[in-house]
Amino acid sequence: TVPGPWGEVPAVMAELVITFVLMTAVLHVSNHPRLSGCTGVVAGSLVALYITVEAPVSGMSLNPARSLPPALMAGELSSLWIYFVAPPAGSEVSRVVQDAAALAGAGYAMEPGELSEKTGDTLQD
Repeated sequence: TVPGPWGEVPAVMAELVITFVLMTAVLHVSNHPRLSGCTGVVAGSLVALYITVEAPVSGMSLNPARSLPPALMAGELSSLWIYFVAPPAGSEVSRVVQDAAALAGAGYAMEPGELSEKTGDTLQD
């Protein structure tokens, strides 16, 4: 995976944005009672869109483990850092946004004092 003709900065931004949007969509849909069955469709649709639209900008890694073996085999390590920095950063920003939404009392988020069946944790006031 290598950046497109526009260089490393657009590739970093593109990887960060696509990972953020994908993780935000998956977290939102999978935690919504009526939408959770559509999580795979939403994720798959976004990846298909990214392949078409974003791949020319950054190579569309989304996953550092997908970028490492080809880079090692090709000896192309100069831009590998992009795929180890941007996707985890995009995921972390998505998690922070989802946590903030939960604390703000968004409709799909756990309410204070409610027990999460998935983790057994409670959100405290």
